[in-house]
Amino acid sequence: MLDPDRLGLILAAIPRHPGAEVTVECNPETVDAAKLRGYRDAGVNRLSFGVQSMAAPVLAALGRQHDTASVQRAVRAANAGRFGRFLQR
Repeated sequence: MLDPDRLGLILAAIPRHPGAEVTVECNPETVDAAKLRGYRDAGVNRLSFGVQSMAAPVLAALGRQHDTASVQRAVRAANAGRFGRFLQR
């Protein structure tokens, strides 16, 4: 949920080895293509989507807000944003 510009400032202050993996965990219901582009531009090269289940009753029991459609939208946005690596769990 962190603003990409703020994340960019944080990452700029951290010395990193060239090629270091920089991961951001995203909730599928709160990301969009613009935010993912901002993360990529800030130096993020790997995404992790917090998908605990794709079954509506399980998601309701866990109090999760995402659904199948929001997960699919997030994955499409990650692919469109040229993220080579993202983890769906």
